[in-house]
Amino acid sequence: MGRKLIPGTDRIGEDWVKKEVKAILKKYPSLHFFMPPANMYGKSGTHDFIVCQQGLFWTIETKAGRNPPTDNQIDFAENISDAGGISLCINEHTLAEVEYVCTYVRDNGTLPAGHNFEAYRK
Repeated sequence: MGRKLIPGTDRIGEDWVKKEVKAILKKYPSLHFFMPPANMYGKSGTHDFIVCQQGLFWTIETKAGRNPPTDNQIDFAENISDAGGISLCINEHTLAEVEYVCTYVRDNGTLPAGHNFEAYRK
């Protein structure tokens, strides 16, 4: 089994971040998520998690460390935003943001404002 990895201390991979995000999402019964294939059958730029919660649509792109999203992932986030959804870019240090959005939607029935990829656009 081994010990639990510690962000900021241990070298964390994107698979670990995905596992943690999945564990958070599974705690919310009013939420459905899908992880599209990340292979030649998937569309380039599609985020790692596609989420529908209480009729609201949002996505999550996971990264490890300081890795930024690709241009295609930024474009995908902008398309989601233009359609009224939100997108998160999550790494091992920002996992609490997933919990925040899940709880916000559950308690308010709306998506929180200000979650987008604008900061990544050059």
